[in-house]
Amino acid sequence: MKTIELSYQLAELPSAQHRAGLAGLILMVREVHHQELLDNYENSTLKFSSEPDEYGLCLELNLEGLKALFDLTYKAFNEYRWSTQKDKDKDYNEDEIRERETQDKKGKIKKITEYRYSVVVPQGAFLPYWDNSDDDENNGLWIKLWRELMWNIIRDKPASRSPFNKRLTEENNYYQDTQNVWQSLKNTDKNIGQSGTYYLGAAASTAENIPQKDIIRYQFLLHFAPFVFQVYCPSILDKEGKRDNSKKSYAVIVPDVANLVYFCDEFQDVLENRSDQVFGYRPREALIDIPQEGALDVLRLIRERIAQQTGSQTLEDLILGAEVIHAEKVGNNVKFISISYVEPITDKVDRYKDIHDLYWCPWFRKQRLLNLVNSPIDSEGNLDEIPAWTGFDDLLSRIPRKWLEHRYFSHDARQFFIKEISIQGETTVNDQTAKIRDNANIVYKVCQSYVVKKLKSKYDIDWKDCQGNAKKENQYNETKTKIANEAFLAIRSRTESQAFIEYFVSILYPFIKKDEFSQFAEDLFNKTDEIRALTLLALSSQFSSSKKDESQDNKNQAA
Repeated sequence: MKTIELSYQLAELPSAQHRAGLAGLILMVREVHHQELLDNYENSTLKFSSEPDEYGLCLELNLEGLKALFDLTYKAFNEYRWSTQKDKDKDYNEDEIRERETQDKKGKIKKITEYRYSVVVPQGAFLPYWDNSDDDENNGLWIKLWRELMWNIIRDKPASRSPFNKRLTEENNYYQDTQNVWQSLKNTDKNIGQSGTYYLGAAASTAENIPQKDIIRYQFLLHFAPFVFQVYCPSILDKEGKRDNSKKSYAVIVPDVANLVYFCDEFQDVLENRSDQVFGYRPREALIDIPQEGALDVLRLIRERIAQQTGSQTLEDLILGAEVIHAEKVGNNVKFISISYVEPITDKVDRYKDIHDLYWCPWFRKQRLLNLVNSPIDSEGNLDEIPAWTGFDDLLSRIPRKWLEHRYFSHDARQFFIKEISIQGETTVNDQTAKIRDNANIVYKVCQSYVVKKLKSKYDIDWKDCQGNAKKENQYNETKTKIANEAFLAIRSRTESQAFIEYFVSILYPFIKKDEFSQFAEDLFNKTDEIRALTLLALSSQFSSSKKDESQDNKNQAA
């Protein structure tokens, strides 16, 4: 039987999605042989002419080998679910009806009737076996999320699911798509129209009505790219600044492969080591604050895997970066919100983990992550992180008042000064950072002193007199929050620089040490946005907290 030879080099491929597809092709061919699927296809050929190296491969296959490859790629199964209402678009089994008891909002017990229906679900080839979040390969948190992406974004139109549906309903005797691809591969370098079914985010033509094209042998790789894609869910914040995960919003992370064999060898271990913690019905680790966080998390997982090895490889040796495609299912349409790219800078990956672990309030953490993502890289390839307070002046001035009541807000504001800005006076090697830290120390102590002194002068409340008495401690914390909040709102309302300066000088300036007057006065006028942001954050750190560190914080203030 006639064979075709397909040769690829990473350097020739036009996009990260194509390079991911080349890695996916290797993984799929390996899985075909691992499951011994070629035994089911007479005289089949699907093999590498020589072992793939770090830069490319050469694949030999015939029509029967392509059938085996596509049957694994588009394998699906029927999943049964229950619904209280019949939908004409669902496949119901009239014999499968059940009644069960449920409780309404008022606590009243009532019986409801449910109807069983079936849906076609993509199998995912090797991915279910690499998901350790559940003993049942079809119930893993990560494979469920991947299948969700496939049906909501990549194959959102019913017609695009035909390869899955027909292989299931026609009992693996459907080969029309395989025949079509086989015929096209006989002219491997011919141009072909690009399709969003294969290239995520593509359209038939550009806004200028220029047709988007691909080469047949390149487009062939895109059948396998989704098996390398990683899926995350960027959060939408509700009116209270809390996560709203009800929207079908996805960050598709496309690893941009630099070393083909090394990536494929380590990919399984990377996926197997993902967290199995659950939040709702999704992996907790998949819930992110900004789309680029998904790329940083993938880079983190890869770096941790590299760290376990004894070799000398670095993150940059394995991966060029990660493309981030933010897409959302809106009604019957897919909306592509943004496409970005994150480079594999080790310092940035390390800082991401610090920020992720340090902060608990989603909107606070989101701003810190935006600052990290927007930080430039210097001429030597190192992270040149922008000041930590950047963006908080505008953010704290415009967010809804309800967001400020988030239970973790004050905790994060304290962590910001103690851990990030380092109010303990740690030495720094960067003059700009050192100056910012000096201002942060001054502003934090000024706001702290203002709140404590006003507690004593106006309300005659002192922490030493309250400590150990639950009622008095509660009164102390409530009054402290009231004082800090009044000052916070006063500054928040003064958006013009001169109005803020006048307020700071009249209310807070008396708490500055005399030897700091001169330099800080200059900064107050020349770096007003910085001082205003730090002041809003410092006052926020004085809000009472339900966390255990509140008592210790009050002790430190009293001292």
